[in-house]
Amino acid sequence: MRRDIIATVSAVPNARMSTKVPRRHLVFRRVEKRLLAEHRHRLIPQPAGDRLFLDGVQVCDFYREDKLLADPGVAALLDRMSHVFRPSGPRVVLANAARGGLIGWRRLVKRLRG
Repeated sequence: MRRDIIATVSAVPNARMSTKVPRRHLVFRRVEKRLLAEHRHRLIPQPAGDRLFLDGVQVCDFYREDKLLADPGVAALLDRMSHVFRPSGPRVVLANAARGGLIGWRRLVKRLRG
């Protein structure tokens, strides 16, 4: 299943794009300061300075939605996946039953323990 998804999405021409974000960008600095302010005491090992992120450029890859949806192979894959994970499908019914059983078990244990 996973290999089918990767192969189908990778086969779409001109759908994969990249953008470069410098790590000195203001967004990275804000996130870094916020993480250090809120979670410094939890970090092991403790950061030596006020830096968490490396220097340089972060390359972010993504796929263009309009190109993917225009491809018939991806459209067929989405139709197949929506059928597999439909609300009345066996996987969803089984997952809901398992979740319900787990919740019931936890309630029973909680009542017995008082």
